[in-house]
Amino acid sequence: MLYPYAYRYKLGDFVVLFHPINMATLYVKKELLNNEKKLYDVIKKSPHAEEWLVPDDFSYDEYIEKIIKKNDTQAIDIKTLKMFTTTKCNLDCAYCLIEKNLENRDVDHHNLGLEDGINVLSSFSKLAMQQRTSKKTIMLYGGEPLINKDNLFRFIEYIRENERKGLFNGEVEIVLESNGTLVTESVAQFLKKHGVFVIVSIDGTPRVHNRYRKKKDKSNSYEEARKGFEILISEGCTAVVSSVFTDEYAHNVEECIEHMTEEIKPKSIGLNLFHVLENQRIENDNTEQYYERYIQSFELARQKGLYIEHIMRRIRPLVTRKVRIKDCGACGNRIVSDVDGNIGICEGMVGNAEYFFKRNNFNEVKDDPVFLAWSKRTPLTIDYCRKCPAIGICGAGCVNNALLQNGDIYSPDNYICGSSKAFVDWALKMWFVENNIAEKMESGFHFLSYEERQSLRGTLGEEFDIPLQTMSKQYESEGEV
Repeated sequence: MLYPYAYRYKLGDFVVLFHPINMATLYVKKELLNNEKKLYDVIKKSPHAEEWLVPDDFSYDEYIEKIIKKNDTQAIDIKTLKMFTTTKCNLDCAYCLIEKNLENRDVDHHNLGLEDGINVLSSFSKLAMQQRTSKKTIMLYGGEPLINKDNLFRFIEYIRENERKGLFNGEVEIVLESNGTLVTESVAQFLKKHGVFVIVSIDGTPRVHNRYRKKKDKSNSYEEARKGFEILISEGCTAVVSSVFTDEYAHNVEECIEHMTEEIKPKSIGLNLFHVLENQRIENDNTEQYYERYIQSFELARQKGLYIEHIMRRIRPLVTRKVRIKDCGACGNRIVSDVDGNIGICEGMVGNAEYFFKRNNFNEVKDDPVFLAWSKRTPLTIDYCRKCPAIGICGAGCVNNALLQNGDIYSPDNYICGSSKAFVDWALKMWFVENNIAEKMESGFHFLSYEERQSLRGTLGEEFDIPLQTMSKQYESEGEV
């Protein structure tokens, strides 16, 4: 029989059948769709029969369980350390996940001490030596990390020293997340020397950026952030941009993308949907109303060759047909250390004693009930998600968002859920239009080819020399069994 849970999307006189797990896509004329036997015969005689036809006793639950088992979705395999070097910051961004949550939790801001930081890195190194050889990622985070510059630099030197000695059991990617305002030529030269990738926060145009990214004295921060980014580029660093998709950005998408491509000219940008704050709502958070504008940002960017990381996580599976099993590194791949040397699972939980506390060694996370529970989270195991058209591309989004939105880690992140569904519909339409599918329907049907799938990329290539690509792709795996 025909796979019973195909998503059916109407396009005028045509209907698209989309298989959410293996991404198979079939365009048919309505009259053919109304003749189930004829459609079955068409598919059975095609080279695509295995993608679409299943036994009469097909069990969807067993099908999903085989995929879960094949991809070992519940494994804890720590390859990434997100390390707070400080919780202090010279900015006062209205939507800041860290600053606002720490205020709610009545936690003081301070720097990570040298000894505590070295102990964290040493523990991560010992864990890495017990794993198979692979690339590791260490993300240096804050607050603004450059507020604790002396210790930050020592941490970077320590990482590189121990990498040369083979004590991380593989290459180490170091990523610094910064607001850019404290970057100087000497800072950039140090980062270049030690091969540190830098992600600089710039929210689009000066006006859009300055709406929410103020300094502590409420003055604007754009010019200093841009100057910091330009210094990094001039000194030869690999630097990219991280933006937050605020309401201001949503209403100025064209100007923001134009500004990025013509003025800032990064290799890539991140375009983050909001992370939910604990016990308070972000001002003007209308994310669920702005999915069309979010998609519009990608439509513009792909024409100009601008890679948008958070959106390419959704687009890439549609092109490669590799299911995105998970989205969040906290689901078994990452640990986070705070400024007291405590270990936790998610930066959104920093300051929460339930999630961050002393552990004698990093191996303990493999038996930790929180880490074990989060590692099992995938849309394949969430009842709400299992028959969703976007199950293959969303990865279920952010666990912290899901917990704060719905009170349950085994629930979807509403923002990623809604935007992923919107991207599926957009892709089905774009494939149809850009590949002139209507003209290829003489027989009443058309199976989308690999080459036609590539059209979603626009002018974007397949590989980019930008940070965190290993982490971005870590949960994309073959969905078929």
